[in-house]
Amino acid sequence: MALYRAFGLTLDSPAVFPGLHPVPADETPDVVVSLVGRAGLDAAWAGTGSTVLWETRFPDGRDVRVVRAADGSQQIEYGTDALFQLSPDTGTVQCAPAVAEDAHWMRFFLDTVLWWLCLSRGRHGLHASAVESDGCVLAFAGVTGGGKTTLAAELLGRGWSLFTDDVVILERGPGDRAVSHPGPGLMNLPWAIGNPDRLGRRIARFDEQREDWIAVDRSSTAARELTALVLLRRAPGLATSLEQRDGSAIDVLPHLWGLPGDLQSHFHAAGDLVAETPIFALDADVDTEPAVMADLVERTAPAIAHRILEGSLTG
Repeated sequence: MALYRAFGLTLDSPAVFPGLHPVPADETPDVVVSLVGRAGLDAAWAGTGSTVLWETRFPDGRDVRVVRAADGSQQIEYGTDALFQLSPDTGTVQCAPAVAEDAHWMRFFLDTVLWWLCLSRGRHGLHASAVESDGCVLAFAGVTGGGKTTLAAELLGRGWSLFTDDVVILERGPGDRAVSHPGPGLMNLPWAIGNPDRLGRRIARFDEQREDWIAVDRSSTAARELTALVLLRRAPGLATSLEQRDGSAIDVLPHLWGLPGDLQSHFHAAGDLVAETPIFALDADVDTEPAVMADLVERTAPAIAHRILEGSLTG
């Protein structure tokens, strides 16, 4: 067994997952991960009175279904590739992959099961890519296909570190301020970006989505307060600009995830995020190159960080 950290959780796991940051062996784990057989997991499932929490089809074509039993335990189905079971206290996760060496289920565990586990622990997820430089953490949120990953990849190529590829986990920290936790040091890069080796080591190639799964060379390990949330807006004819705006909870709600049915907590989290984090709008034409947007971000980021330290820029 080895100890790793991702999304603010310390994991005790027999599997060697890529992209996770190791932690000292004497640290107390938050979650114990085990690999089991599918038959045994099905037999142990106390699914009487279960409720479906989430059903969707992933871009890779797999159907995903999350079910919660009356005792609070949860099962997460990932097509026919894997089944996962979370204990009622979310202290254990049992993984039953069809093929233990297959990269598909590992990627799903690291970029979906783990953030769902965080939501089950009362945290919230911000659907965003995020990068870090000199303690400045910028999160980029926008619609799927809006360029979050390509912009983050461009900044990584300029020396920034990856904070997270797709989900920033938020929780209340010291002083009741919202802190954000970095995800695994992994990234899904569209083939159109090209040359993934410049950012890290390719782990697998996924033909269904035309993506490379890479372990990046530089990734963040420490929790931080978000320096700014940047809302990406791409539309024909938009001039390239990056400006602070008066954000509201309505602006961030489409990008904020929580467990279904917990609407009050969800709205409070959105309000807190807006109150504590400066909101910026990054506008660009659909044909604007990522390098142009990255230039603008890099020119603006030092001023954002400096003004926040002075207390003259607030959310």
